[in-house]
Amino acid sequence: MKTYKIIFLTALMHAICCVQLIAQVNFPASLTLPPFTEQTGLIQDQLADGSVAWGDYDNDGDLDILIAGSNGLQDLTLIYRNSGNNTFTVQSGISLKGIESGSASWYDYDNDGFLDILVTGLATTSPVSKVYKNNGDNSFTEQTGINLPGVYSSSAAWGDIDNDGRPDLLIAGIGSGGIITKLFHNPGNNNFTELSQVDLSGVAHGTTRFVDYNSDGHVDIFISGLSANGPLTRLYQNNGLGEFTEQSGLSLQDAEFSAAAWGDYDDNGYPDLLLTGKQG
Repeated sequence: MKTYKIIFLTALMHAICCVQLIAQVNFPASLTLPPFTEQTGLIQDQLADGSVAWGDYDNDGDLDILIAGSNGLQDLTLIYRNSGNNTFTVQSGISLKGIESGSASWYDYDNDGFLDILVTGLATTSPVSKVYKNNGDNSFTEQTGINLPGVYSSSAAWGDIDNDGRPDLLIAGIGSGGIITKLFHNPGNNNFTELSQVDLSGVAHGTTRFVDYNSDGHVDIFISGLSANGPLTRLYQNNGLGEFTEQSGLSLQDAEFSAAAWGDYDDNGYPDLLLTGKQG
């Protein structure tokens, strides 16, 4: 038998507290894992300091690729359309702001059945945050009326904080005024309203997530990264009334240059946390 150590943070009893545990996972010595073969030649652009995301933007049943980063000469944000025959074609006719040191994500923010695009990051020398509406005809239109703070070394997350059926937005990173984390409500009028009463620690070089960690039907906020005072990891509980309270009693490892993933690894009905990063 082969034994591997996996370290988790797990939420118990409506996550009144968190405990760190080490799970011993035993695999048979004869276990064979499915092979992975690098698909060379599918993506022509070699980008660094970037972001990637899967999404079926044209609703043809095949996952397409959104990719952003620097090729050493310029910043790019590109869509590779999945042709369905193990080939991808860059959509050169779709113009998106090129970014590096940021995030690129798909989400249907206006609930019209087509995946839209959010990009945040450094565009040459300026931090940006831009939303592009999917027109449903293989074109995207920048929503210049949506005013979001430009950030780099950034992360972003989508989630419905008030259960009104519209995705709200969480953005973190370095902006013109320093390191920020801001929450924006989607009122359904093709705009986003900052919830300035929600006080969140600013982080960069990290990750932001919406997760219903206590399974009460309201998505909570998780952030991790570099703050003005060093590495930081925080969890804020959503009370369902537009208020988020920092859960100061949790023993979460502060980290920067961090990544996080939530999943219920022990099937107890509560999402567990896997966190990586630099402790500082």
